[in-house]
Amino acid sequence: MSGRTEKWERRWQKLVGYANPYRLQHLLGRARWNEEEVCAEVRDYVVEHLNDGAGILAIDETSFLKKGEESVGVGRQYCGLTGQVENCQVGVFLAYISSKGQSLI
Repeated sequence: MSGRTEKWERRWQKLVGYANPYRLQHLLGRARWNEEEVCAEVRDYVVEHLNDGAGILAIDETSFLKKGEESVGVGRQYCGLTGQVENCQVGVFLAYISSKGQSLI
């Protein structure tokens, strides 16, 4: 990550109560992650706290407009946000939704 604070970093700082971006930058840029363990933790949380027996899975794609070409997956492609071919990034998300809440998984 760059040294400058991005908009999303400021939003996260405010949400979690951090005074500066360094903890989040470390978590996202330098901390060691075991993807399988993180997925297992999220799955266990969803099953324990959000499962109501009638939940559904929802899949959705979202476009992010991009001005540069340095982010992974950025290119000229259809952008649902604008309805045109734009320089953007597309993310596909899966969520579990129930009467008890929702979570990206």
